[in-house]
Amino acid sequence: MSVRNICFTFCSFESLVLLMFLFLIVPSASVFGQVEKSNKEVINITSTFKPSIVKTGKIEFQAEPLKKDTSAYEFVYPTDKVQFLTPMRSFSIRPLSFKQDQSDKDSSNLFAKLGYGNLSTPFISLGFQRDFSMSNFSATADHISSKGNLPDQEVQHTAVAVRLKYAVSDHQSIGLFTGFDRDAYKLYGFDHLLFNPLWTELDQHFNNFNFGAAYQIVAGEKITFSPAMRLDLLSASRDVKELIFKFNSPLTYALNDAVRFLIEPKAELMQLTSSLSRKTNNSLIQIPLFAFYSKGFLQVKGGLVPVISSGEIKMVPDFSVSYSVGQSGLKVKGGVSNTFNLNSYHLLYGVNQFVIPPDSLTVSHNTDYFVGIDWLNGKGLQVRLKTGIIQYRNQPLFINRLGDGKSFTSILDQSFTALNFEAGTDVKISSQLAINASLQAMSFADFTGQMKAYGILPFTLSAGLSWKLFKDFKLRGTAFLWQGAMARTTTVDDFRAKGAVDISLGLEYNLNKKWALWVDLNNIANISYQRWNQYPSFGFNAIGGVRYSFHK
Repeated sequence: MSVRNICFTFCSFESLVLLMFLFLIVPSASVFGQVEKSNKEVINITSTFKPSIVKTGKIEFQAEPLKKDTSAYEFVYPTDKVQFLTPMRSFSIRPLSFKQDQSDKDSSNLFAKLGYGNLSTPFISLGFQRDFSMSNFSATADHISSKGNLPDQEVQHTAVAVRLKYAVSDHQSIGLFTGFDRDAYKLYGFDHLLFNPLWTELDQHFNNFNFGAAYQIVAGEKITFSPAMRLDLLSASRDVKELIFKFNSPLTYALNDAVRFLIEPKAELMQLTSSLSRKTNNSLIQIPLFAFYSKGFLQVKGGLVPVISSGEIKMVPDFSVSYSVGQSGLKVKGGVSNTFNLNSYHLLYGVNQFVIPPDSLTVSHNTDYFVGIDWLNGKGLQVRLKTGIIQYRNQPLFINRLGDGKSFTSILDQSFTALNFEAGTDVKISSQLAINASLQAMSFADFTGQMKAYGILPFTLSAGLSWKLFKDFKLRGTAFLWQGAMARTTTVDDFRAKGAVDISLGLEYNLNKKWALWVDLNNIANISYQRWNQYPSFGFNAIGGVRYSFHK
């Protein structure tokens, strides 16, 4: 890789954003009062008691809009969908771009939250949980749908989930879960004077059923064993079906207070069938082997990861070290990490909901070489900085298809590198007021062929505010600013999409112990941005309603 080819070309757009980010960090000089430290601080406690699994207490629900529908930059599935790591800073085209604060919990074991919005948006969220002597049962159900002003601009999300956790003993537990979620869209915005597609050509829906089980045992003072499995059955438009089976079995052994070991066999098996391609199978097997050393101000993680995929065997390193500089709160870190993911349809539509099924299930491999620092001042301020070079192999990229260009195809066979910079800050001024901000900037080079970083946002800045003005009134705000990603026209011309900013507010007022009123205002500036080429946002929208807790 040629380092000379990797450079940041910050124009006035990025310069303005950097000034905004520095402004957000400035409050560190004015933080006052001794408040609790960030929950990211790690405190190692040595005890003569044997470790055991704590019996499950009440599951706390928060009666608020669905995470997935309110996330501005990422989908977070309430039913724990297939997890993956990706630089695709995806955020929803949905009207609800507001990202709720998850810190405040509704401790009632039965709640209902209802609402309605200006985009014909009904909203329902229900939750229930019950504790028994040795077990805990919980269930949730959510639904939201909206219709925009453009032709066929519709979206719908429905999800149900059930969980049961049973404590076999103080040292053993078993968990079972199952769920169903449905996402439905349309390929919207067609000029119906030029195109007259069938309804089936516009339909873009995803139905996913999942179930799984987990077991955990703490054996003595040194060994922990936690096998888990999960099965996802996905059916989507255009006769797409995908089966995903995941299994992992981490085993940890503590040699002493300073040294421990981990072996975690992982297996992923996937099968994809659709009307556009033949049946495709692939698998990914990983056996991470790690050793951890922690003593005083030094923490070290080192190991090897054997990987088996497509008949090939790889052996990759994974190493990191961090050192705390005395009692200053400053920590220096660095290392190299490797991540592998199967590029399933499940993964792809989680990033871009307008993508068609891939022709094959390839495996992405990302290698991250990084250095950075963390600083915690003990008075409510935490700062994080990280920079390095990332090598991407088979990383999904998205371009519009030829013809109408409304649907997207994924490019999975390529490689490139990126110079990556990340920064973040959390400022807890008091128990009533907290501010956070994060920034990521990437510059790409060394592409195979004539590729570009299609669909990846090269620059993002986010900021959040949580403020409890008085006992029964809460205000939350989010702001997201980004530079547009590279895209391709239907005439195969490359261009960079326009950047934009999205600002949202959430208000909640408790009338009494049982009743509360809430309002979410999204895209307040009413900016018609396009996260994905040819798909304008819904514009300004508002949704509000009531929350009722049955057992307060």
